[in-house]
Formats: sequence, C-alpha cells, structure tokens
Amino acid sequence: MNTVEQLLSKRQDIWRGRQRPQRMAIPTGCNVLDQHLPDQGWPCGQLVALYANPIGSGELQLLLPTLAEQTQRAFPVMLISPPWVPCPQTLHQAGVCLEHCLIIHGRNHGLWATEQVLRSGLCGAVVLWLGPRNITDSTIRRLQLACENGPAPLFIIQTANKHSMLIRSAIKLLIEPGPKIRLIHSEQGIAKIAFSLSESI
Repeated sequence: MNTVEQLLSKRQDIWRGRQRPQRMAIPTGCNVLDQHLPDQGWPCGQLVALYANPIGSGELQLLLPTLAEQTQRAFPVMLISPPWVPCPQTLHQAGVCLEHCLIIHGRNHGLWATEQVLRSGLCGAVVLWLGPRNITDSTIRRLQLACENGPAPLFIIQTANKHSMLIRSAIKLLIEPGPKIRLIHSEQGIAKIAFSLSESI
C-alpha cells in the first residue's frame, strides 16, 4: 500500500467512492427507528430535523432515551428556546440526570447560543426549537459547521411547512399526535416507514 493509500485509509470523513463509511451514532432507544437509520442511531455531529404537527406531539418523548443516556454519562444536554418549561419530574422519571440538563430560554439568542455550545464540543446532545422566521440557508450552514466540532447531534424542532421542509439535514422525521413517527428522509434516500412510538420502545 502506498503512502497516499495509507493516509486515505485513516480518514473516515473522505468518501472514496466504494462504500459509505460507517459513522458514529447514538442509539435512539427505538429499535424500529434504529433499523432504518443509516448508522443505526442518531448521527453524531450531524443535524436532525424533527417536524412536529403540532409542537408538543411527542418530539421530546422521542428524544428522552438519548437525553437520559447522555446525561447519565455526564455529558451535558442543552434544551434551547423550548416553547414551554419541560417538566423536571418527567425528565427525571425518564432517567435524565437533571444536573447535566441545561435549558436556555429566549428566542432572540437561541441560534447564537446553539452555535456556541456546539462549537465547544462538550455536549452530548443539543435540542433547538426554531420558529419559521429563523430559517435561512446561511443559518443552517453555520449550525452544520458548528456540529462538526464535537459528537453532539443537533435536533432542530419545528412545525412542518413548505419552507421548513427545505432544511438540509441527515435525517428528517415527521411527528404527529400519538406520538406517531414517520421517517421522511435519510441520507440513504426517502424512507417510507411509520410507527407508533409507544409500541416501539
């Protein structure tokens, strides 16, 4: 093997046209979903778009196993600009260590705060609630670049509309009351699976 081949074989972030490299991922806590995701879990250092119709349809419930696992490993998780105050009893009952769960309020500074905590590379997961006016291509690109600084997946939660669905992300999920989950996009292409969260965890 020549020197160039040796160098390329050590890099996991360069696609060489043979097969898609396996990336680090965090189990979702939902076996059905894990089986249909490219890396069998939430992709580390990537953006995941969660479309809730309406907000509060179960998007946080979907993420609780991940938040619990990360906080139990003493990795901080950040909840940024939630539309309500998350119930601490619910978080605790789901296994979330509250001392490692931080909530940042204030929509005016939510994007800035998200970018800063991602750039720190110290978080286990970051959850950002976005309004439709916050979405621009440059905003999403800045967040994607910030994600690359650490292992934390960034979950962007918003309502589904023509504009928000244009977000470029590794995974797109539609969440409806129940909660019912539909995987509408992954890097491997359009996926047509739907399931009830309560029946799959």
